[in-house]
Amino acid sequence: MIRSLTIQNFGFFTHLELDLQSGFTAITGETGAGKTTLLEAIKAVLGHKITKTLCAEAATTVLELVLANKNNQTPGLDTLGGLDRRAEISTEIFLRVVIKNQGRPRYFLNEEPIKQADLKNFTDSWFVLHAQHEISALKKNTVTREWLDIYAGVAKILGDYQSDWKTYNDLQKKLASLQTDDKDNDIEYWQFLAQELAEENLDPVFVSSLEERVKIADNQEKITEALASSVEILDGTNGLLDKTEQLKNLTDRVKKYGLELKHIPTDTDALIEQIQDLSAYINDLALSQSDSESDPQELQATYHRLVRLQEKHNVHSLAELAETEITIQQKLGDIEHRAERLLIVATHIAQTEKKLWYNAKILQTQRQSAGKKLADALARTVEPLGIAKARFEILVTPTAALNKYGCSQVEWRFSANPGKSPELLSISASGGELSRVMLGLYQLLNQGTTGKVLFFDEIDTGISGAVLQQMAEQLQRLGTNQQIITITHQGIMASQADQHWHIRKQQFADRTQSSIEILDTEARANVIAELMSGRKQTNEAKILAKKMIE
Repeated sequence: MIRSLTIQNFGFFTHLELDLQSGFTAITGETGAGKTTLLEAIKAVLGHKITKTLCAEAATTVLELVLANKNNQTPGLDTLGGLDRRAEISTEIFLRVVIKNQGRPRYFLNEEPIKQADLKNFTDSWFVLHAQHEISALKKNTVTREWLDIYAGVAKILGDYQSDWKTYNDLQKKLASLQTDDKDNDIEYWQFLAQELAEENLDPVFVSSLEERVKIADNQEKITEALASSVEILDGTNGLLDKTEQLKNLTDRVKKYGLELKHIPTDTDALIEQIQDLSAYINDLALSQSDSESDPQELQATYHRLVRLQEKHNVHSLAELAETEITIQQKLGDIEHRAERLLIVATHIAQTEKKLWYNAKILQTQRQSAGKKLADALARTVEPLGIAKARFEILVTPTAALNKYGCSQVEWRFSANPGKSPELLSISASGGELSRVMLGLYQLLNQGTTGKVLFFDEIDTGISGAVLQQMAEQLQRLGTNQQIITITHQGIMASQADQHWHIRKQQFADRTQSSIEILDTEARANVIAELMSGRKQTNEAKILAKKMIE
């Protein structure tokens, strides 16, 4: 359950700290006061999409939930991206989302950063979020099929089936690729490319030095002239070596005259030795250049051929061109063994399809069995909600072809009146009836579960009187095993809650601000009376409101 909620700078809430109780909590307030904003804040901390306009005016938005973890049970723990957090999660779990300057939200679980997807997977096993659009969604066959699957308990086999379905579709794409008759499988085309590259020397060592060698070859004459000039400067008449030897004689003479050269920067003997080494190095370099067997014209021709091939294969370097040759050889091998690969893929497809049909028929059987039970159970569940003669039919018929969910077509049919045959739920049920069907589903699918948190956003829309009273009492009973939070405009619904929050909006000259208070008995009676009779409360409404919450 949620133990506390903290909001900073979200919607019209500047700062809010709420302590929550177990059981059934009702949230009331005038339209636009911030009821849905409160629910959006909770959803944001649970990893759902954040409505950025609600934090557009704030430099930093912080939303935090503290969850009570009874008996250290942490459903969804194994969904945390493979992370083992069991040692860190105890009696309380802290969830927080921080949004700075409308940037990307940052999520935290017990002060550790966590990915949004991992957080949502973790919290989805604890929280059920129901909004008005879900009632309309009951008109879609895909949604009613999902409800039936939950009731039938086929999550494991459906998960296995859908994993095989993905494999099946991937294999079909692979088969189609192998069967295409374009250049991707034209063996002569790939043989030509392979031969064209094989005629060149694409040895990595040769390729890596080719560009440098071409540059040297292009400037060979200038290099020879520069080296010859260097030799002349070092070894020629009056060259550096000759001048340094003269310098040595002069310094020796100075020493002989008694001048001590203690701090001379460079010893002349060492300088002569360095010049001799440099001279030997340049002479060897000049000799190697003169002995080079490389033909400049041939090197340039080779280089230009490889550059053209590089452009042809759309690669960025000669090194990548060498890798392309290997890739083409592999492709050629794949094509040459295409017949063998076609057989392997086709066999795998047949085996996977056989497995799909086997599991699809199991799903079909389990859905048919569960459909009859769910239809009867729903009729009994909605009877106290004012649909005493409700009839449901859940038809599960086989399809000729497989799809992502098996080989079943699921139709929900409904009739609220005796003597009228059930028709498709999407056309036969009113908005109020759909709300009651939705509540009935929640009751049936949450029997025996504990510790979950259920959110209902105006599930009582279109319902009044005794039926509304029954719905409110059922939500109150649901709250004995799990935390129920509902947004409502109905006094009867609010009167059944264990805890009642009321949201108010204040408008100032320069800002609008929402606040929330947990109502005591007197304030709660006033709000319920206001909900029933409007802003001008009557004494009768106040008296009735007090009786309702006694």
